[in-house]
Amino acid sequence: MGPLNIGYLVIGNEILQGYITDTNSTFLSRHITALGHKVDRILTVGDEVDEIVTHLRALLREDLDVVFVCGGLGSTPDDVTMDAVGKALKLPLSVHPKVKGWIAQRIKELHASGRLPSEKMEVPHLRMALVPKGAKVLHNKAGSAPGVIVTVPSLKKGGKAKTIIILPGVPKELKYLYLEEIENKVLKPSTKRPYVEEITVNIAESTMDGVLKQFNKEFPMVYLGSYPQDDRSVILRVSGDKDHVLASVKKLRQALGKISQRDFL
Repeated sequence: MGPLNIGYLVIGNEILQGYITDTNSTFLSRHITALGHKVDRILTVGDEVDEIVTHLRALLREDLDVVFVCGGLGSTPDDVTMDAVGKALKLPLSVHPKVKGWIAQRIKELHASGRLPSEKMEVPHLRMALVPKGAKVLHNKAGSAPGVIVTVPSLKKGGKAKTIIILPGVPKELKYLYLEEIENKVLKPSTKRPYVEEITVNIAESTMDGVLKQFNKEFPMVYLGSYPQDDRSVILRVSGDKDHVLASVKKLRQALGKISQRDFL
């Protein structure tokens, strides 16, 4: 498998309003990048059906292989993600019998632990069992709402099919589903993973400007990123083919050594 292009649609008013931090995108990106794939887009929208529909359809017109949709899968009125996905894809939603059974078992466990007053399944619980026609479901043993995978044609004429992976926004549930059901199963490692080297320096970015410009001119086959840190150090991260990275980093260290007497790691 070659590198895949991936985008996220992150859903939640609480993220837009600053009440919580979107740690899910960071978690996914670290793992997906380690597999050798590329994250191209991260969009965040509120809990509004039309907003979700508009941005999901926009992502499906892009040159992406996989689109993650994260959040809004619970049982409360503001959990509208699955309604929006069905509308965006023009697919009817129906109660999935397997998911209904998983949720019923979860309700029994929560009741037994004293967290629910009854083990009776109510209408809000059934909302979490609604999935688009033809979708594959993933058992969420860390929570109630399942993961859902839908493969759809591209909205762009002549484009490739897209895989949409819909996950709960609760971090422990998203992490469980990704690690247990998606990584190395749905998303397998790329056969062309980039090699990465880092150099940490105590040199101001402006002082390195000439060196970095020359580096980019001399080594266009690798990617160089510069990332200032809170302690005023700067991390230089070089990625690409291993042989090219090793050769370019050697030259970069030599060039940096000429403009500073300070040690760098």
